[in-house]
Amino acid sequence: MLSAIRAFAKSWVAIVLFALLIVSFVIWGGARDVFHGKISTYVVTAGAHHMGADEFKRVFNNELQRLEQERQGQTISLQDAVAGGFDTHVLSDAATQEAYSEFVDRLGLRASNEQVLQAITQIPVFSAHGAFDRQTYLSVLSDNKLTPEVFEADERDEIAQRHLDPALNAAASAPRTYSAMIAAFELESRDLSFIVLDPQTAPAPAPPTDAQLQALLNQHAEQLRRPEMRLLSVVRLSAKALSATTPIDPAALQKLYAFRKDTAATPEQRSLVEIPVKDPATAAAVAAKLRAGQDPAAVAKAIGAQPIVYANAPKTAIADSKIANAAFSMPAGAVSDPIKGDLGLGVIKMGEIKPPHTPTLDEMRPQLEAQARADTAAAKVYQMAQKYTDAHGGGANMTGSATAAGVSVQSVGPVSAGGVDMTRRPAPGLTPKLLADAFKLPAGAETDMENEGPGEYFAVRVDKVLPPAVPSLAELKPMLAQFYMSTEMEKALKAKADELAARIRKGESIDAVAASAGAKVGHATGVSRFSLARNQSIGEQMAAQIFNAKKGDVFDGPTGQRSPSGLTAFMVARIDALSPPASAQAAAMTAQRASALSEGMFEDIVVLLRDEAKAKIKPKIDADLARQALGLSPDSLPKTPDVKPAGTRAQ
Repeated sequence: MLSAIRAFAKSWVAIVLFALLIVSFVIWGGARDVFHGKISTYVVTAGAHHMGADEFKRVFNNELQRLEQERQGQTISLQDAVAGGFDTHVLSDAATQEAYSEFVDRLGLRASNEQVLQAITQIPVFSAHGAFDRQTYLSVLSDNKLTPEVFEADERDEIAQRHLDPALNAAASAPRTYSAMIAAFELESRDLSFIVLDPQTAPAPAPPTDAQLQALLNQHAEQLRRPEMRLLSVVRLSAKALSATTPIDPAALQKLYAFRKDTAATPEQRSLVEIPVKDPATAAAVAAKLRAGQDPAAVAKAIGAQPIVYANAPKTAIADSKIANAAFSMPAGAVSDPIKGDLGLGVIKMGEIKPPHTPTLDEMRPQLEAQARADTAAAKVYQMAQKYTDAHGGGANMTGSATAAGVSVQSVGPVSAGGVDMTRRPAPGLTPKLLADAFKLPAGAETDMENEGPGEYFAVRVDKVLPPAVPSLAELKPMLAQFYMSTEMEKALKAKADELAARIRKGESIDAVAASAGAKVGHATGVSRFSLARNQSIGEQMAAQIFNAKKGDVFDGPTGQRSPSGLTAFMVARIDALSPPASAQAAAMTAQRASALSEGMFEDIVVLLRDEAKAKIKPKIDADLARQALGLSPDSLPKTPDVKPAGTRAQ
């Protein structure tokens, strides 16, 4: 079914769409390659679009961080990432994106400066006191190693691509027959009779002997083998843990308030409406209508303008500095004369004015107290870390150094490099860095006091190294015995289910067969794939058999039901009838599925169009320059993995 849907993206409808989009592109060809004949300093070049070394480094680091998060925080070194071809993967994606941006630009879809400005001012992270703030904007970009030029160019491309989406969406309307086929498939129903064999009713097998358990241990030795384990001694210093019990110095609180009150203060805020105008005559007419009390939105609409509304905005949030100066010199309710701003002529009408406000100490007390505790705790922990370091540097061992710092030594383990104990449960208080350091040391060695972030320190000593080993039978006997008993019980239930199914196939009544097993016959009508998707009690294996069987077939298998002891129930089933879906239900699902199918086809079309753009633009990739941008010498690494020629699709 999925392949049929995806095939539509290659049908004549999709081909016509691609042809229309690409013809104009082909006509222009590569005329806009402004770097032709010049030495490029870009990692990726796609016509007039390109990615510089700094931008690639930022994108690479973001993608590597995302990959580490997907792997539950596993650290991936830069060398390992590049040796594994991760830089090639990021480069390929960047080349596709730059080529697609160039493609959309050549189609004539370009965002205006006003659209870019409006989009940026609506991004919440750039706001201060509830409105866009240019200083915050520049600060956030700097923190993320972005320049306004790069960010605004990316925003311009995104706006243009969003304008292309509706056209692609219109072409991605899935034929109704597709959703009708899915509805027929999911709603086809079956009636069945069944017997459930409850594990609690089955006789318990004889307890295993030591010889049987040893054989089981030998059979699963590799799965049960423990990794290298270590017994550790750990000293931890944590400002976060200490801050909860740290007293507050009133003088320090007052000093912190004096330092932060101006930052926390709210500047004067004003609400106003700006109406852009084309000439002084129109501006005068607009001002007269506003003074007469007419609605600003209606006045703007009458001249074909879009009003710019500022609600409770500080002066820095108003995009045009000359408009801002005029607005912050006018009284509430006033209407300005025509103002020649940096961005053109405009008329403003003032609304509410909110005076500046500096919060009091009591208003800021909760956050100030939390900050004061954190600062005091951090300073105290730093002093303790220094005392430990001084003592340790003077020759004292971990115990003596901990005593000098006024902190205790904790015994931890045995623990694995992954941070789990002998029972395979996570050991508390062990961070990835601490474990990594501990498993680099030989037995008896210890680290200095290590900094693990603001206010967090640790020192670790390896007391004993336990090599990888298979646990003894004595250690695992209870677990092995439980596994043996449950396995034997499920074998017995499977054999019983096979026996009952065979008797029904030979012609015995299903009711008589059930009675002989002390069970009852159940009946289910109208069982469909759709209904089973929401019912996990049947289990995947039985569900597959139900819909692969014909009328009259008898089969058995494990269900998704488990007893309190964890044993699986078994079922014997017979198909009594097959029915097509009810027309009303099928019609409803057909309509419901149509939107999702169209959305999937839209995503496929976008992928195909991006591939086509890459094939036509043929972006240039400089993998060695990319590695240099990451601070690596190409000569110090494995040969750059082969990059598929731009536009080549994976087969």
